[in-house]
Parts: sequence; structure tokens; C-alpha cells
Amino acid sequence: MTRFSCCDDPAGVAIDQGGNVWLADYGAASVVKLTSAGAMAASVSSPNGIDAPQGIAIDGAGDVFAANFRGDSITELTGSTAAVISPANGFGHDALLSEPFGIAIDASGSVCVSNAGNNKVTQFVGLASPIKTPLTGLPASP
Repeated sequence: MTRFSCCDDPAGVAIDQGGNVWLADYGAASVVKLTSAGAMAASVSSPNGIDAPQGIAIDGAGDVFAANFRGDSITELTGSTAAVISPANGFGHDALLSEPFGIAIDASGSVCVSNAGNNKVTQFVGLASPIKTPLTGLPASP
């Protein structure tokens, strides 16, 4: 067993394709990237749209999505540099997110967010890169 010390009330955890550990650090209102050896590689906090993140997920391109519980939004960061690539206030304000808590990305790249504030699930179709390459057959004549 290995223990890493880095955060103030970590809420969500995800591991990317390179073995880096990403944490939704609720208490520090930040997203933290740790290397597989436990060294802090990046920490991104507000005013980048991150506000009390709860859930965290990684898409097929390695980009990171965090559900901002107090910000009622989703923040997207690049997996390689941890730079924020979503709008300044994040995604989802027009979707009426309410205390987004959990976040998951399906094989086609749709992002699903659970909303603790209104007991609903919101789906953003195609927001992320697909986790799995869609399979299509070879063209065939009818």
C-alpha cells in the first residue's frame, strides 16, 4: 500500500492512461495531478472555473473533467499540461446544473453528471473524446 499526502478534503479520484492520479480536491477548490510516484505534477484552482469539485473523469484523449459542486458547472483540463480548456465559468450553466456531484464519460464521449441539488442526471452528448473507437464495418454494396 502507498499513501500520498497532497490535498484538503479530496473527493474524487481518477487515473489517466499514463498512470497519473487526478484528484478533485473539494476543500482546496482545485484539481490536483500526482505522478504515479506520488509527486505533485500540477494543481489548478479558481479563478479557472473550479469551485469545490466533487467528481472527476478522464476521456479518451486524456482530458480531465471535474464536476464543480458549488460552481454548478463542469471544468475541462488538458491531461498533459493541466491547462483549463473549458470556458472561464466552465460548461453547463445553460443546462441548469445544481450541485453537480458525480461525473462519468461513456464510450461515445458523452458526459453524464449527477446533480445533488435537484436529484437529476444531465447528459452532455459528445462533449468529451470517445473512450472507445467506434467500430464501423467496411462499406458493402446493397
